[in-house]
Amino acid sequence: LHLCGDDSVMELVGSLSKQCGDVVEYHAYTRRSPLSVASESLRGSWKNLQRGDALIVFARDECYRTKAAIESTVKGKKCCVIYGKLPPETKSAQAGLFNSSSGSHDFLIATDAIGLGLNLNIRRVVFTALTKFVGREEKKLEAPEVRQIAGRAGRAGSEYPEGIVTTLFQKDLGSLKRYMGADLNRVSLQAGLVPGDEQFLEHAELSNQESVVDVIEDFLSLAQMDSDYFLCQNRLLDMRDIAILIDDLPFPHMAERIAFTKAPVHMGNPDVKSEFIRLASKFASGHPASLSDYYRHDSHLSVHQICRSYRLLKRLETRYAVLDMYLYLATLLGGRHFGDMELAQQLRAKTVETLREVLASGRRITPPPQMKRNLKRDGTRS
Repeated sequence: LHLCGDDSVMELVGSLSKQCGDVVEYHAYTRRSPLSVASESLRGSWKNLQRGDALIVFARDECYRTKAAIESTVKGKKCCVIYGKLPPETKSAQAGLFNSSSGSHDFLIATDAIGLGLNLNIRRVVFTALTKFVGREEKKLEAPEVRQIAGRAGRAGSEYPEGIVTTLFQKDLGSLKRYMGADLNRVSLQAGLVPGDEQFLEHAELSNQESVVDVIEDFLSLAQMDSDYFLCQNRLLDMRDIAILIDDLPFPHMAERIAFTKAPVHMGNPDVKSEFIRLASKFASGHPASLSDYYRHDSHLSVHQICRSYRLLKRLETRYAVLDMYLYLATLLGGRHFGDMELAQQLRAKTVETLREVLASGRRITPPPQMKRNLKRDGTRS
């Protein structure tokens, strides 16, 4: 097992490995390309962008608003977008367009999803802000987050062997420099734990409980950890929220209830939630968990139609989320119960391809106006 990370986790990894009876070998790697903080921000102007720049925002809607603002201000330039709700295949396709030597797309606009699993040729990372919303609460970024994202700039052997990181606004540049120079806190590092299926089932049996909601709440209130660990409460709260949706359904086995609570349900999307509840109801009552008629058929949406309507783009993303959820459940619980597995695979592939074509078309897709934190055409905030 090869773990890569900041050297601040060495002590924790050593402690965990000792508990497991494993041997750890430490190898120190130095970054092969230099990374520096720019002396100037973009001074709030999109006109100061340069080819190979990646702008960091923290919401899907801001990706498209920023893309529209840049492409209307800097004539002849195109932007790629990468955010968490895009299918992995679409993210890779957008990365390919941005990396291409053809120069068809000059800039990348991305959420913090940029830090995970993509090879990108980035000259300069530009933070549009150093805060993000977690639910309804605005929070400052942590130093490890900033450094992970900033580290995507510059890549040995690429067109940009030296990386640069800066901010859109001058007022944020001092904070960025402090983040980049900060020593990470080694004292408070802990490893997160989530109970496994065996622990959930054992507790349900010992406590004679039939509700997954009650089982999860017991872990939230009663579980104790030693100093190396913490309970991943947010993950358990997500599972509890999903469990609440199906708590009154007559599942024959507790293990199946638990399996459903781990499905990738986008709780903020009522259409995804509705389809999830319908599938769970079918499964729990012993009926085939088939896709609903709406998702069994092609959307018949053209690239031209979707590019003219942000609402249709979100509908296409919802279709992908439902099909992905269906395939997760089918894989976990067996195709015998989920008879549309092959159909879902075909429709998912077609949805991914349509999303790829939409984003590769270069057409501007603009979300509805946002009341707060809206970036105007010149890059300043209204």
